[in-house]
Amino acid sequence: MNDKEIIKHKAEYFASCPKGVEELLFQEMSELKIGGISKSIGGVHFEGKHEDFLKVILYSRLASRVYKKLFTFDIKVEKDLYHRGMEIKWKTIFGLDQTFKIQTILMRSPDGKKKSKFSNTMILSQTLKDAIVDRFREDEEGVRPNVNKQNADASFIVHIAPYDDTFTTKEKVTIMVDLAGEPLSNRGYRDPGFEAPLRENLAAALILSTDWNKTETFIDSMCGSGTLLIEAAMIKGNIPASYYKLKKGVQYAFFNLYLFNKDKDLIDAWNTEVKLALNQAKKGFESLKTTKLYGYDMVHHHMNLCLNHVEKCELKDVIVVNREDATRLTPAFTPGVVIANPPYGERMGEDDKELAGLYYNYGENLKQNFKGYRAYIFTGNLPMIKKISLKTSAKLIFYNGDIECRLVRYNLY
Repeated sequence: MNDKEIIKHKAEYFASCPKGVEELLFQEMSELKIGGISKSIGGVHFEGKHEDFLKVILYSRLASRVYKKLFTFDIKVEKDLYHRGMEIKWKTIFGLDQTFKIQTILMRSPDGKKKSKFSNTMILSQTLKDAIVDRFREDEEGVRPNVNKQNADASFIVHIAPYDDTFTTKEKVTIMVDLAGEPLSNRGYRDPGFEAPLRENLAAALILSTDWNKTETFIDSMCGSGTLLIEAAMIKGNIPASYYKLKKGVQYAFFNLYLFNKDKDLIDAWNTEVKLALNQAKKGFESLKTTKLYGYDMVHHHMNLCLNHVEKCELKDVIVVNREDATRLTPAFTPGVVIANPPYGERMGEDDKELAGLYYNYGENLKQNFKGYRAYIFTGNLPMIKKISLKTSAKLIFYNGDIECRLVRYNLY
C-alpha cells in the first residue's frame, strides 16, 4: 500500500467476541451462511450485503459487537494519523448534530511476533479526533460535532498493527464504526444496572461448548441470576439472541449513521429480517412447552433475581428454580449435563479455606450423587480446580473480561 493511499471499504465487517470464543463464533457465522468469514484474535471478519451484518446483529449469541470497516491506511508517526484523517469526508458518515467517540487498540502483527511501536492510545485517539473536528470545520464553515465518551451517536474503533516485515516501520490503521451500540451481549432481560459476573454471550459460549444434546436433563447447580439457564433455553428453542431487545423496540447504532439511515434497501432488509426473527422466536417458544431446565442456588437475593429474569423472559414454565445447596443437591432426573459457575473469590489464586471447601465439597457431591452425568465447572480461580478430586476429561480456556478462566469437564461414573 502506498503511504498516502487510503482504502475505502465497501462491505467488510468485523464481529468481536470474548477471547476464547473466536472458533465458536466462526462456526456460528458459518451456520448463518455469512460470506467471506475469517478468524482473528478477538473476533471474526466477514463480508457481504446488508442482510449479512443484520443477521449477525439479530441472531449471533456469541458476538459482542459488529463493526463496519471504513478506511485502511499506513502511518509511520502519530501526525500521519492526523493528515490521513483530514482527507476523509466524515460528514458522509455522521452529522454535525451528532456526537462521536474514538477508541484506539494497539494490535500485534498478523504473525503475532511484533508489537506496535506506539504506546499511548489516548494520544492516538486525540490525534484522530482533532482531524475529524478540523475536517468538519473546513466543510461546515467552522462548525464541529461534539464528543460524547459515554453515549455517542457514532462510535469509532481504531486498530493499529505493525506489519510482519521486520524492516518496515509502517503500521496499518483500520478505522471501523460500531453498528450495534449497546453490546449484543446485553440481551435486554437483566434488571437495569445489574452487573452479573457472566456476560450473556460468554454464557452461551459455555453451553455450546458442552455436549448437552438439548433433549436430556440440564441443571445449573449454582444458578445465580439465571443467565446460563436462560441462554440454554434460548439455544434449545432457537430463539434469536436479539428477541428481547426487539420486543422493547431497541434502536441499534447503525440507525443513527448517515452512512445507513437514508438507505432504503437497508430499511427494507431490516424490516424483513425482524419479521423473520420474531416469527422464529414465536415458533421457539411453542417448541419449549414440554421443556424443563433446572436451577438451584442458596442465596435468596440470587433466587429473586433469577426468578425475576426468568419471568421477564417468558420462561417461567420452562425454567424451574429452587433453593438448594449445590454441595448437597441430589438430582431426581435421568442423567444429562450439570453445570456450575462457582465464586472465584476476591483474591485470585489464593488458597482461601472457605472457597477451597466449597470446591472440594461440590466435587464430592458430584462424585456421590450425579453418577451418569457429565459435569462442567467454569471458574477464574484456577488453583481451585485442584480442590475437586475428580479426573478431568477436558479443559477449555476462555476469558471473562481480563480473567483467564477454564471450563472443566468431568465424566461421572
